[in-house]
Amino acid sequence: MTTRPRPATAMPRREAIRRLSAGAGGAAALTSAGAAAGAACAPAEIQPAAPVASDAGTRFRAMLAGPDPVLCPGAFDVISARLIVHMGFESLLIGGSAGNAANFGVPDYGVASITEMIEVASRIADSVEVPVFADADDGGGSPLMISRAVRGFERGGLAAVMIEDHVQAKHLGEGGVLLDTGVMVDRLRAAADARSTGMILVARCDAVSVGLGEQEAMDRAAAYVEAGADLLFFAGLPPERIGAVAGPAGRPGIASVHDTPITTLRDNGVPLVLYAGQLLRLALGAMRQGLQDIHDGATWPNYAERSLSGDDYQALIRSGEWRDAARRYNLVDENGRQIRG
Repeated sequence: MTTRPRPATAMPRREAIRRLSAGAGGAAALTSAGAAAGAACAPAEIQPAAPVASDAGTRFRAMLAGPDPVLCPGAFDVISARLIVHMGFESLLIGGSAGNAANFGVPDYGVASITEMIEVASRIADSVEVPVFADADDGGGSPLMISRAVRGFERGGLAAVMIEDHVQAKHLGEGGVLLDTGVMVDRLRAAADARSTGMILVARCDAVSVGLGEQEAMDRAAAYVEAGADLLFFAGLPPERIGAVAGPAGRPGIASVHDTPITTLRDNGVPLVLYAGQLLRLALGAMRQGLQDIHDGATWPNYAERSLSGDDYQALIRSGEWRDAARRYNLVDENGRQIRG
């Protein structure tokens, strides 16, 4: 990997975190420089957009200021989101592929409407207490539609949204078609202008994945940051190259991975790591095996050992809270016996 010199104007990571915590000057900065001296990537900064105190986006920014990458598994519905939190993760992603598949039974070809995506994301964000990051595809299309979408995501309590530069419909075949840089810039400007909270705006750049190369990705990233992007995501770019490609634009690059070591991500200044669609495929694999067992012998061997415990299941659906409410409103007596509806 080519080592790039540290820009003279870059803010040291420690100072960025201090300002983030103190809210110096009404703004904060978050660098993605590696924690170790001499990390092989240029430092980068997130600049918040006049955040409202304690909103989800502002909390997410503070998390990303830590020394280690934030691990962000991908939920596909409310119950999977709650399981992620139950297992100790402090943020989660609603990916386009898993979200569209689980909720609408469609592939990630840009066929789910932005209204549907906002509804799903808002339902999940409302069900958990951690920051939620949503894939917004093209944000609905034109800058005017993107403005409405961003306000919709904010009303739904989302901490971050990602808007991409791939022309819809996407992923249909080999290669791909990207928006002109100027068109994407206007869309990002509209998204940034529409924010009234600390929501993080992530710009997805598909230049590498469609074969246009790293230099095109760098040029686009610089323009996207100028338009208001806080974070960058480069589809198809190896994690080892994220720091080098994102660094010149002055903002961190995030990663979507399967088995990349945390040290590699840290050394390349990656503040956020996505595990986008794996949980849905794991869940489907487990369900398929169980169904096969029934098909083969009408039983589920070792069902209790293979499944979530009854107590954990009840905790995820928060049965206790609903029972407490039922007692409060005199639907059941103190012994838990229903007395009226």
